[in-house]
Amino acid sequence: MKTFSGKSVLITGGSSGIGLELAKKLAASGCHIAILARDPVKLETATVEIRKSRSSSDQKVTALQVDVSDCEKLSQTLADWQETDGVPDLVVNSVGFGRPGLFETIDVTMFRSMVDTNYLGPIYVTKSILPGMLKRGSGHLVFVSSVAGFLGMYGYTSYAPTKFAIRGFVDSLRCEVKDRGIQLSIVFPPDTQTPGLEAEKPFQPPILVAMNENNKELPANDVA
Repeated sequence: MKTFSGKSVLITGGSSGIGLELAKKLAASGCHIAILARDPVKLETATVEIRKSRSSSDQKVTALQVDVSDCEKLSQTLADWQETDGVPDLVVNSVGFGRPGLFETIDVTMFRSMVDTNYLGPIYVTKSILPGMLKRGSGHLVFVSSVAGFLGMYGYTSYAPTKFAIRGFVDSLRCEVKDRGIQLSIVFPPDTQTPGLEAEKPFQPPILVAMNENNKELPANDVA
């Protein structure tokens, strides 16, 4: 993609953190932006910020309120949106969350919840968007993994495997679509100053806190 001007972009998890900062940068580059998240209040606030970042008032900014783990509702929401705005040129799967803790104390429901959001969520989004991209013969799918996507980390037995899984999915799907005009990218950000990371901190085991004492968290704007 040599220019972003006039391109259509969908960003999941676009109401805060890296997703929001990226949405603002792409809006400033001339893109039409659609952000997808669960919280209607955060979506509204983010939409205002993104509109202020646009290079032109003609650029669309759309908020899609849906949980990526709800496959049926997500599919319908994205189908309706594409019916109106067309198949996006770029999709950034930035949605995800972590809840650190020791394996022996984490309830199995937390493992399931992270699989549903961090791994299956991007799968559901891709299922909804990829057919249109393939028909058109172009498109770029970006998946946000984590440093924990290639390095096992203390206190992240429920989170790291979901990010490892994203890596395996992207590498496998790329083999199937690389000759059909579709580009896939995966990124592995380190600890980033986001509301999500702040929400994790009360649950970090003492050893993890000690390990992170000398880590430098990057601003979300820089990571975007």
